[in-house]
Amino acid sequence: MPILTARHVTLYRYRQPVAFGEHRMMLRPREGHDQRIVTAALEITPAPTETRWLRDVFGNSIGIVRFANRARELRFCSTVTLDHTPANVLDYPIEHDAETYPFSYDVEDMPDLARSMERQYLDPDRVVDRWAHAFLRQDGPTATRDLLTRLTNRSARASPTSRAPNAACRTRCRRCAKAVAPAVTAPS
Repeated sequence: MPILTARHVTLYRYRQPVAFGEHRMMLRPREGHDQRIVTAALEITPAPTETRWLRDVFGNSIGIVRFANRARELRFCSTVTLDHTPANVLDYPIEHDAETYPFSYDVEDMPDLARSMERQYLDPDRVVDRWAHAFLRQDGPTATRDLLTRLTNRSARASPTSRAPNAACRTRCRRCAKAVAPAVTAPS
């Protein structure tokens, strides 16, 4: 059971003191059968006048803070230590009608999935499209488990645009991991 510590710092600096509106934070990972939060600390400077926590419909922990005073700097520092027991993803069953790709999602799942399926950044040179389509079989349907395994392993080794012709495209694609799903579903 690996113990992991994640530290995330966000810092905003301003030329002159500014007033801060309400801030919503999603800094705490979800706990589950494979992951337990051991410790969690959140430091905010300047100190907020109000802090409250709630859960959204997906079980995410949302922190809401409000400030009374102006400042030239706003800093969030979140440190979370996790006891993580990774699951063997290949042991998960796949629904019969999703064993091969492409497949159709159930209508009732579409409201939750639609935004993730939309292309977030333009890909005029189709760099991401070509990269993603390289994982599909050319002679028929692709086994979904094989597709996901190849995508995961390749993504862990390199960015889909590591050989992209320009830095702007590389930067956009690195910022948007969601670019892969629409690219796989886009027509060739």
